[in-house]
Amino acid sequence: MNSSGRIEERLIPTQLEIPKWTAQEFERLVLDSNPKVAVFDCDGTLWGGDAGTGFMSWSIEQGDSMVAEVRKTDRIVQVGMQRRSSPVVKECKQLIDEGTLGEINLVRAEWYWNINLRPKSVLESKLDWERFVGPAPKHAFDVYRFRYWRYFWDYSGGNMTDQGTHLMDVIQWFTNSSQPTAAQCYGEVYRLKPGETPDTFCAIIEYPKFTCTWTLTYTNSFQNGWGIVFHGQKGTLELCEDGYRLYQEPWAGTRWARPEPVKEKQPGGVTRTVPHIQNFLECVRSRTQPNAPIEIGHQAVRTLHLANIAQRKKARAVLSEDGGRAVTSDPPRRDEQKKLSAISRQLSAPGVTPFAFC
Repeated sequence: MNSSGRIEERLIPTQLEIPKWTAQEFERLVLDSNPKVAVFDCDGTLWGGDAGTGFMSWSIEQGDSMVAEVRKTDRIVQVGMQRRSSPVVKECKQLIDEGTLGEINLVRAEWYWNINLRPKSVLESKLDWERFVGPAPKHAFDVYRFRYWRYFWDYSGGNMTDQGTHLMDVIQWFTNSSQPTAAQCYGEVYRLKPGETPDTFCAIIEYPKFTCTWTLTYTNSFQNGWGIVFHGQKGTLELCEDGYRLYQEPWAGTRWARPEPVKEKQPGGVTRTVPHIQNFLECVRSRTQPNAPIEIGHQAVRTLHLANIAQRKKARAVLSEDGGRAVTSDPPRRDEQKKLSAISRQLSAPGVTPFAFC
């Protein structure tokens, strides 16, 4: 970073010797140095300094704890919702705030990729597997669990929370909604086995004034990437990695022959992270809150935790009015509830530094 706060790319000399530390040594180094930028872990522990982070929580309750821990401090915490700092996305937010779409009744979030799980080999002698697993349920070393940890329930909410958090944040931001009322979802693992979290799903999320669908498959690359469509009574807004297009009502084309958009901007690279990093560094200096404070991360992922609960319980999951818990029409069995409670207690224990659950 130069004197004006701009981020620069610099080549690292090949002869530079990179220090090597064990995980414990690195942790101690961070704690002792009281850094300006540090890591925020999902057990609610802020290592020190200010933090720029992807939001990591394994449950609604854990997210509440993370928000509470941050607000005990004066630290600046930026969540990795880079769309919040994107000029194109902010322009779309302004269009909606100006009433261009009218009343929004339906929002569709989508993500389509075609991938396979092909894990690279791992030198077990170089890996601290026990530390990697942390307080999660113990398993023998598994290259799939290491390379593709996001696809196992012990460590992650799957692509529902991983990818969905970014899109749901935009939806809730644009519609001025902090939480849904309920969710339903169905999903399966059709290809990405031995993964456990669905590679294909469709969630229906209920809000007081609109309905949202969140659909993903990693077995087909139609449109290849993410997209959000806002259906308003006066117009439709499409947003994706390329940019946005705005169409007025009534629709003057067909499914195959689209009308000319009223307005569009297609610069590409909508999710570039540089503006978000710059916002964080500016806030570290000014001590003002960043574009994506920790509450934003919690509100977005809470919605996806609710959808995951609905999917796993095969029931409609309702969020309590205070946003702190979910209730389904099919309560968990006593043995399953005891297991979940035990894991939650482990993850919340003082001094625990668990793996990143997303």
